[in-house]
Amino acid sequence: MIYVMFLKTHKCASSTVQNIFLRYGYQHNLTFALGKGHILGHPRKFNYYMLDRNLLTSSGRADIFTVHSLLNIPEHQKAMYPDAKWITIVRDPVEQFPSLFKYYELNTYYYNMDIETFLKHSVEALRRPALPRYEGKHGRNSMLFDMGSPDILPLEKLTEVIHEMDNLFHYVMIAERMDESLILLKHELCWTNDDIIGFTKNARVDGKEKLPQALEDKITHMNAEDTVIYKHFLVKHIKAVEAFGIVKMAKEVSNLKDLRKQYFDRCVSEEVLGHDERLSNKEWKGNVKAYLPADTNDETCKLILMGEVELVNLVRKKTK
Repeated sequence: MIYVMFLKTHKCASSTVQNIFLRYGYQHNLTFALGKGHILGHPRKFNYYMLDRNLLTSSGRADIFTVHSLLNIPEHQKAMYPDAKWITIVRDPVEQFPSLFKYYELNTYYYNMDIETFLKHSVEALRRPALPRYEGKHGRNSMLFDMGSPDILPLEKLTEVIHEMDNLFHYVMIAERMDESLILLKHELCWTNDDIIGFTKNARVDGKEKLPQALEDKITHMNAEDTVIYKHFLVKHIKAVEAFGIVKMAKEVSNLKDLRKQYFDRCVSEEVLGHDERLSNKEWKGNVKAYLPADTNDETCKLILMGEVELVNLVRKKTK
């Protein structure tokens, strides 16, 4: 039995990975750490009491934890078996922060400033401790915040956090290298390619606007802690791929892409926007990628195409 504790980070392609874990658990009759909704406490730190105990095993633990929560290591450990695999995912802040800014419409929160205007403030202003987070959740250094830390840290403390994450997580995926990450995840969990098939979730379809280099540099300075975290785990990922074998990795990635296309052709009739009227369950945002299902009774197809809330509700219903 493989147990998984997945720390779901915001706008790091984590919904794509979450679907894989939810689907696997559903199809293998595993138990999930869930509360009333599809998040657990965030932006409050996770506490074991937030869980619906009726959904857990007789030991009071879960096989899989994969919904948004703010990392609280002792409390998460109470919910998981000691031999659980701890996984998370990070993304380059230069890509992640604009994605978060647009997805959560932070322009309406930050005095109706678009991201270009917002970033024209000085680094000192953007890093001042009092800078608020939207709904207490979303703002600078989002990955650090999801890892349970304040969003501004001195270098010495940041080094301690990274060391702690190194010891805690068995593998940290890299969003920009998703296929390589999935292959390494597959081998970490002793799964198959079919187990790690997934389609992009919650990805905007209005395109990525290339910001001027000066503003990208401002993002890097504003999110200095996230940048250090990302670069640290990117280096570890590159070394892991080299240890795995460059040629072997290329072959496995190619096989995964071929299999994903087979699933897409079998499962999807059309790629649409998230609020398309033909969708039985619409996505939270209308400007994200969604999929109309093909005419098939294939259970895996149905699960792959489900949105987060719909699939979380499905696994909750099955577990009760």
